[in-house]
Amino acid sequence: MAMRSPAHYTPLNRAELVSCLIGLGDNQPVELKPDAAKLLRRRFRARTVKDVLDLPTWPYGRLRVVIQRRALIEVVIEPA
Repeated sequence: MAMRSPAHYTPLNRAELVSCLIGLGDNQPVELKPDAAKLLRRRFRARTVKDVLDLPTWPYGRLRVVIQRRALIEVVIEPA
């Protein structure tokens, strides 16, 4: 089975953030890179897609969502 290249999204608004995560499922694990956590300006541990979507604010244009589809889907949030 060929491995796909990761998809990179830098959402510029709430609609773009939701559209890149929709369909992955609320319980899909998310990895939050330390520098991304700093941009969120609080000690937030995003463990799932639902946690990310429940955030009251998001630094649009400053964080990138990377989705790697392998045998399992991996979602990583990192600085853009």
